Amino acid sequence: MSDFIIQFGDHIAPEKIAGALRQRPWLEGRPIHLKAFPWGQLILQEPPDIRYSPHIDMGGVVGCVGRPRYLNNPRKSQLSKDFCFNLARDWDDSIDFNALLNSLTGMFSLLKVSAQKISILTDHMGAQPVYCAYSANGKLMGIGTDVETLAFLSDRQQDFDPVSLGELLVHNNISFPFSSRNGITEFQPASAISIEINDLTPSITETVLWVPQEPDSSGEGLVDELVDRMRATGLDIAQSVDSIGVTLSGGLDSRAVLSVLPKDKVTAITYVTHENYETDTAQVVAKRFGCEHIFARRTEDYFTRLLLEQG
Repeated sequence: MSDFIIQFGDHIAPEKIAGALRQRPWLEGRPIHLKAFPWGQLILQEPPDIRYSPHIDMGGVVGCVGRPRYLNNPRKSQLSKDFCFNLARDWDDSIDFNALLNSLTGMFSLLKVSAQKISILTDHMGAQPVYCAYSANGKLMGIGTDVETLAFLSDRQQDFDPVSLGELLVHNNISFPFSSRNGITEFQPASAISIEINDLTPSITETVLWVPQEPDSSGEGLVDELVDRMRATGLDIAQSVDSIGVTLSGGLDSRAVLSVLPKDKVTAITYVTHENYETDTAQVVAKRFGCEHIFARRTEDYFTRLLLEQG
């Protein structure tokens, strides 16, 4: 996990914003970069992989959150030991965002921040959301990837959207482009976001680069096409990493994911409170597939404690 927060103005000390990012579980020691500009500040928490550390110079910052990888080009992914440094060399005013987006896969958002302009690129499916936050009087307060920190920044911590909360409780997700707070909404997936700074006032232009299209097909051959694409995706993932963990419940979905990955790189993980039919099935599946299999055992009071911790 990594995040960035852009604050317009200086009504909250950037150190406090950095503190809000650090206080989350397992992120206390993650490096955070603070960069001041005439219009405000950038607070960027590094990804866990040092290959994605931001490139910072006198002109500004080029950074990313998530884990972008070069599509169908594992050699380039492996050689790019400094992703943001290489990105900074190519990211000028003439950059082709369509070409850049289509060369990448994975969950990510990319950003380039300077005194004059902010540019952000979101991934195809919005797997790494980017939000904008407005105060109650309609003033743009910030842009970033963490809703809770943006709520703190825009004084929206207690300003919950009841409809979105209801969706979250019932369906476990919130409809696009909303969030749990009023005044905080998500930018479009696969979009290039440009924020021009004029007289210290930000002006946002959002350009959607790609939208998913339903195939014009009678349905014949779709199963074979789906299998081929799953295998290609599994190969793409495997070529850019040394090991892969798959949560194997014993159900059809996790079995399908396991089947398209190379067994020598995979460790299957099954969470267990009580052994049951699914855990038995998971054990059989992992044995027949030929990969390492680990049971992650939880205590019997796990769910009780979880409910108590969440209030």
